[in-house]
Amino acid sequence: MSGLAPALRQFVRGSSCKRPITTSTAWTRSYSAPTYSQQVSDVQQALSEAVPQSSAAPHKVPDVGLKTVRENKFVTPGRFSVKAFEQHRFPRKPPYVGPDAKTSRYNDAFYQLGIDPLDECTNARLLSDFVTEMGKIKSRAVTGLTWRSQRRLSKAIRRAKMMGVMPMLSKRTKLPF
Repeated sequence: MSGLAPALRQFVRGSSCKRPITTSTAWTRSYSAPTYSQQVSDVQQALSEAVPQSSAAPHKVPDVGLKTVRENKFVTPGRFSVKAFEQHRFPRKPPYVGPDAKTSRYNDAFYQLGIDPLDECTNARLLSDFVTEMGKIKSRAVTGLTWRSQRRLSKAIRRAKMMGVMPMLSKRTKLPF
């Protein structure tokens, strides 16, 4: 690691392309212009020397585009190419609407057990699973219920809040009993 820091410092601090290499008594200097490819090769050599050689398999870090660019991390120029962005697959966003009818009937416990959510308006322990930490009713895309069960569950939650069974602006905390 000791060879890496000076090579990187020299690469980063080099603001001028010309550096003096010799001076004569007549105060004239001759300049040479080092190429960036030479500096890059110096940095690559320092990196290869700094990497510990272990018998274990090297840990591979997946290339996920610009998301992994962080402070004090080295980024290769190839990560900003068009080809790198084309190869990266962005994760799909969750759907805004819920599942289709067949899937929701399979996942909906109210539908399968024949329970009407409106009959459970006094069961705060059951209803609190369908409410966020801020007291907002979770959407059908999150709950996966059928349209009918979601409507009736929402009505039951609003009814429980009006009766004082559930808190208005927060989720019911789990009690030990």
